[in-house]
Amino acid sequence: MALVPQVVDAVGDKVPVVAAGGLYDGRGLAAALALGADGVWIGTRFIATPEARAVNGYKDSLLATSEDGTTISRAYTGKTCRVVANDWTRHYDKNPADLKPFPQQAVASMQAGVNHLGYPTGTEVDVSREFYPAGQGVGAINQLVPAGELVRRIVHEAEAVLARVSKLSER
Repeated sequence: MALVPQVVDAVGDKVPVVAAGGLYDGRGLAAALALGADGVWIGTRFIATPEARAVNGYKDSLLATSEDGTTISRAYTGKTCRVVANDWTRHYDKNPADLKPFPQQAVASMQAGVNHLGYPTGTEVDVSREFYPAGQGVGAINQLVPAGELVRRIVHEAEAVLARVSKLSER
């Protein structure tokens, strides 16, 4: 979010600016719009919808993860990614010398059966070691909501925030 105003200033109205990272509700949408973004990219929050394709345990893991339940790890691909912390990430936290560079680490995690990203819903996985990418807003996810309802909630919340903020100019 800190870069949104700089990007908006740099590109003007020639390129639409989409804010991303840590956004999960209408307050984030309102903040991004106030900073000059044309829209937002909301990732993790939409995985926790019935329509999202996700391997077994992913949605439940998002619902159960608190704001401090993620870690930035190279354990699954060799490149940094924020994920739900688990036995697999903790192993590499304690044994960083075991990490391989990308793409060898990605191959290793697939061969170990802990990286099923993109597999169909219902794929059985070891939830204590599986690759569950998750953003910083994961702690605010507390229920599965249909995607259409989620969009309506986000827009309604953003409208309420923007209306409240606009009252400041009336003072």
